[in-house]
Amino acid sequence: MKIQVIFSNWISPPFILLAVLFSMAIGILFGLLPSIQAANLNPIDALRHE
Repeated sequence: MKIQVIFSNWISPPFILLAVLFSMAIGILFGLLPSIQAANLNPIDALRHE
């Protein structure tokens, strides 16, 4: 039970929510940027450089 008391002082629900939202934002950003760039390429040129 003592471990639960120690962690409850460190990790609060707003901090968990902030961490999850930050992780989601990073994942979406780094997932969308390459896909948008790839969608704008000409398929013939993209395969030629592969």
